[in-house]
Amino acid sequence: MSGLSLNELFSKVGNRHQVVLLASRKVRELGGGAKPLVRIDSKNLVNIALAEIAAGKIKTSFSAGDPSKEHSGDREEEKRNQEDNRAPQEQPVRLKS
Repeated sequence: MSGLSLNELFSKVGNRHQVVLLASRKVRELGGGAKPLVRIDSKNLVNIALAEIAAGKIKTSFSAGDPSKEHSGDREEEKRNQEDNRAPQEQPVRLKS
């Protein structure tokens, strides 16, 4: 990733928040077995994802003013994960008399 500034990445995608969202999605894809779209010496998935953004190989699909509109499925998945990770409800203890 040397030679590329964060400002250059921001100009390719829009802003730092979109860079983070786009890179994190690509890292998940790469971690799941997707093939890199660019050739770089690094095996670091974050560096590969950022290099792909810098090369213009992946673009954002966010709405112009509201990136949350494109991610409603992510919010639903996150809500399900939070529900799954909740501590189980305590059951009342019944004492035998």
